[in-house]
Amino acid sequence: MARTNLYLTSYSITDMIERIGVLNDNIKTACEDITTELVETGLKLAIENDSYAPNSGNNDYSFVSDVDRDKGYIAMVGDDSVYVEFGTGDVGADNPHPLHSKIPGINPYNSGPTIKLDDMGRHYWVYEPLANVGDYYFDGGLTYGIPAGCQMYNTLLELQELAPNVTKKHLSQAIKRL
Repeated sequence: MARTNLYLTSYSITDMIERIGVLNDNIKTACEDITTELVETGLKLAIENDSYAPNSGNNDYSFVSDVDRDKGYIAMVGDDSVYVEFGTGDVGADNPHPLHSKIPGINPYNSGPTIKLDDMGRHYWVYEPLANVGDYYFDGGLTYGIPAGCQMYNTLLELQELAPNVTKKHLSQAIKRL
């Protein structure tokens, strides 16, 4: 840890005040750099995690990000983003999202007016636009649902693991620039 001796003179106090101002500016820059690095890395991770996720065949979603100085976000957007992230139907219930029950507004698996039961007691519905598309839609568009993709959840876990080292790197650089 760097050590600074401060002699009580008007020059040394003025010098220390200037150095504190420089450190403050350096830390603001470091915060912006931390945010930028984590958002850029997170966007790459989300896209990579999506490549491993179940293919529903209905790909009306995408990933977006934005950074504004020391604030930023990564998001999955589009009509199918909730279904792709959290899963649907019996298949989703058998492979649920870890946060499914903790997020208000997410419907229970197998809810909705179009859900029926087959002879085996499995929930299904028919979505004709996706007949024989992807891994989870069959003849006529019959589906038992899709497992949770967890793309954003897995991205969050990976970023939480990376964040301390990214933060340490940029704050160390900020202090070294004094």
